[in-house]
Amino acid sequence: MSPRCPVTQFKQLFALQVDACSSAHSLICIDGRCGCNGTISTLSIAESKCVGLVGESCVQGSCIPSAICSNNMCACADDKYRVNHQDGYICANKKSMNMKCTSDMECLVTNEFPLKCVQGSCICEPTGSVYATVQKFFNEGYYNVEYGHWSDIFYSQCVGKAGKTCIDNLCTENARCNANTGVCECYGSDFESYPWNGLCQKKYGASPCNKKDCGDGLACVENVCKCKYGALQIFSGGKCVSIVDAPCNGNTSCIENAVCEFFPNTLVGSCKCKPGYTDDKKRGCKVAFGEACQSDDQCDDIAGLKCVNEKCECENYLSRFNESGRVCVGLVGGWSSMYDKEHF
Repeated sequence: MSPRCPVTQFKQLFALQVDACSSAHSLICIDGRCGCNGTISTLSIAESKCVGLVGESCVQGSCIPSAICSNNMCACADDKYRVNHQDGYICANKKSMNMKCTSDMECLVTNEFPLKCVQGSCICEPTGSVYATVQKFFNEGYYNVEYGHWSDIFYSQCVGKAGKTCIDNLCTENARCNANTGVCECYGSDFESYPWNGLCQKKYGASPCNKKDCGDGLACVENVCKCKYGALQIFSGGKCVSIVDAPCNGNTSCIENAVCEFFPNTLVGSCKCKPGYTDDKKRGCKVAFGEACQSDDQCDDIAGLKCVNEKCECENYLSRFNESGRVCVGLVGGWSSMYDKEHF
């Protein structure tokens, strides 16, 4: 028992039939009067008793109004989070979509809205979901997502990205939830998933299209999905890449064997051939003179080089490579790449 205190009006308020401040009711003797132990409880005027603070033991099964008693501890419910208050911790309502936040614990997490705090706002968990307004697709009993039926209702919530787990049976636009695997899959031969954004968009060459249909790096040109920078790019390795001397940036790749050389103090530049390579007739990059090769088509075609003994060399042994002129120059009696063989 705590130190004895005289019967007071505060003690009578609790209708406690005890001779001393009851620790079971979180009472302590303060300046000769029984009061709530402020380190673990506070007075509830509505209940006329002490109630437990968040993170402390429940007082006779009771906690502050914003908290719940769980396993005899005062805690925040799933839809609330702990906030430091002048009188101790309290529980505040978790924040919904697009509300400001400072940590993940502040954001609401439900089946429909698995939110995370990203750059100061509560948004759909970014690695596996995205916010969208879509219809629900049902294909129970079918392995192929091409078969099934759509609901008549549109849902606005977090939905699964392509290749990720379905959320509440919902997926990003142009994707369907495979009931057998629980994974979102693109449907239709014109669509493919893009790992960097998790969306299903029309691939290179797909038609018809609009400006929102085409995948990353593509644009709808003359009703066909093509590389957005036209003649300055080619489609290679499943993506659009910039040719030599074409603009590039951190999000734009260069043609094979080229790199983006950034302009001073900027995030943009132009594609240049890597060391050991040189630009060719089509503004690609070919193996330069003296470098290793495996076939003739890898070697500098402007200089007329061939793959000789696994190195790009002048084809005629009576020729020598002139670096400044980028040409094979014939010795006396030899052939020069400055002139076409047909002239001889």
